[in-house]
Amino acid sequence: MSRQRTLIKALLRSGYAHGTAEEIFRAAREEMSEIGLATVYRNLNYLADHGEIRRITVSDDKDRFDPTLVPHEHAICRVCGKMRDVETGDLRAYLRSHLKTDDFCYELCIHDVCPECRARIQDNKALKEE
Repeated sequence: MSRQRTLIKALLRSGYAHGTAEEIFRAAREEMSEIGLATVYRNLNYLADHGEIRRITVSDDKDRFDPTLVPHEHAICRVCGKMRDVETGDLRAYLRSHLKTDDFCYELCIHDVCPECRARIQDNKALKEE
């Protein structure tokens, strides 16, 4: 495995899970100044195409990349844009029973306000009321 690919996988496992190619590129550039954006795209596409990471396609936004391959869902904050994992119970079993098949895939992305932004909004409301 190339040094670039090793670095990209390490970044995804650390603080850049759900990152866009540009975010991962900026972080990679700090550790490997000679890495190019095209190299990051090429390696992310390779890793996703070979099932080593998960590509998350978000409508009207850039693809994100996730090192967690276990099926799970995501939420995106409408305020700050941060993506996070969410637990929805056994949604796959529910869909399987209603669709009467195992031959399906899905992408679920919930748009909400993350706990940090919610707290900030509440703090701002409280300050205005004082």
